[in-house]
Amino acid sequence: MNTSTLPISKRWHQHLWIISILYFSLGLFNILFAWLGLICVAIPITTAMIKNDKSFCYLYCPRSKMLNLLGHRLKLSRYKAPPALFSYPWFRKGFMFLFFGSAFTLYCTTFIHIRGQSTQAILLSLWEFHLPWTVRSIYTIPSPLALFALSSYSAMLLSMILSIIMMILYKPRSWCTCCPMGTLTQSICMDNVKEQLKR
Repeated sequence: MNTSTLPISKRWHQHLWIISILYFSLGLFNILFAWLGLICVAIPITTAMIKNDKSFCYLYCPRSKMLNLLGHRLKLSRYKAPPALFSYPWFRKGFMFLFFGSAFTLYCTTFIHIRGQSTQAILLSLWEFHLPWTVRSIYTIPSPLALFALSSYSAMLLSMILSIIMMILYKPRSWCTCCPMGTLTQSICMDNVKEQLKR
């Protein structure tokens, strides 16, 4: 279906790419905004558990909207088929565990490395632009919480870079073939996905 012919109320989700821009922008001004990324983790998991489908991935994922914008509308994609390897179940699950495991490892390693130092000072020097209206709430946040925000932002930024590279080299939404969140939600509603594939 051509979404350009749909009423605005029917295609509002096409503009959800704005959320990706806001997330990374807010994270630069204050790393604590990286906690908002948990919303994009909780919603697809909850949707998969309740509705037993991947409607979030298909319709509401901000990253997929961003990739569509860059690849389709701005014509930055080569429109080449991604390697079949990306869609293999063992590769997708391995990449999912590697991705989430790397984020957790980054958190633990960073926490151990800066133990006994000023976490707030390090985060402020690395991750904040000093603006007159910046809220210095980070000073009152326990170090583990601040470091979790740093780890989350780093993982989200890395995955965004990888998805853009894949968008340029292959089809716009090639990242979706091996997206860790997509693999996780597919595992949750596997029975329903298999049924859809049979139709």
